Amino acid sequence: MDGPEQRSSIRGMTMRSTNRSGQAHTGTGSHRAGHHHDPLANYELTGTVRWLDEELQRVVLGVEETGGHAGPFLGRDVTIDLAAAALHGAVLSDLTPGARLRVKTRLHTDLGTVLPELVSAHSAYAAD
Repeated sequence: MDGPEQRSSIRGMTMRSTNRSGQAHTGTGSHRAGHHHDPLANYELTGTVRWLDEELQRVVLGVEETGGHAGPFLGRDVTIDLAAAALHGAVLSDLTPGARLRVKTRLHTDLGTVLPELVSAHSAYAAD
């Protein structure tokens, strides 16, 4: 046979395989370069609306509870962009200062002490 392909016969069956002696499988389902770390993580912020701008679709949220990697936001006022967010049980025109809101977003895992000035939410829920 010529080329890297060879045929082998096992109990009357013929198989085609590529000669990859010494190489790891690099098929569709394999991880060629190993595990790729996702630089984004889920952040969940719950708190009281301090200020809102319907036209800009933004609120300032006084963060009272956090989930996921959101610990550094606890106790801070955070400006949230709701323009692209799916609103669940909350309508921007019905929100008023003092309303409780839970916001979910994805941000970099390595924020450190430098928090973003504007957080884009992917979903927001009326909190009880």
